[in-house]
Amino acid sequence: MSEKPAQHSTIILGRTYEAPVAEVFAAIIDPEDRGRIFSGSEKLTVTFEQADLRVNGRDVFRFGRGDETALRGEAFYHDVVDERRIVYSDVISHAGACVWVAAVTIEFVAQGARTQVKVTAQTVLLDDVDGLEGVSGRFAAFLDNLQRHLDGTLRFRPRTVSAD
Repeated sequence: MSEKPAQHSTIILGRTYEAPVAEVFAAIIDPEDRGRIFSGSEKLTVTFEQADLRVNGRDVFRFGRGDETALRGEAFYHDVVDERRIVYSDVISHAGACVWVAAVTIEFVAQGARTQVKVTAQTVLLDDVDGLEGVSGRFAAFLDNLQRHLDGTLRFRPRTVSAD
């Protein structure tokens, strides 16, 4: 354990999409689409072991660069209101030790045929972990990938494995 203090961050990001709220919400609820949207980039490998976005459900995944998927994540879903909001917490670990925890709210606001999506994430990085920019950057990448998904231009796919 290090003497380095925990690092805290709160980010609020928003985008407006030229798609109805039902289509935007459905893209995030669908496990395959969610995996693609949250994957980040072609350089990031994400392997989903479980995908269950519903109240009291959870996603379990591994991620990292290339074939190195040393980080393990669990997303715990606390509140899901169709076409309005998703509230979850992320716990990310490396080699069995917790490295960051985030409380995340994704809100959807219908604006006629358009949808505004707002992401609020409060994150704490623990011990010797650096990189709040990378953690907050993943939420910006999520919003960018959501746009590409809705446009039909998102090409990369995460690897999905079944939990045994």
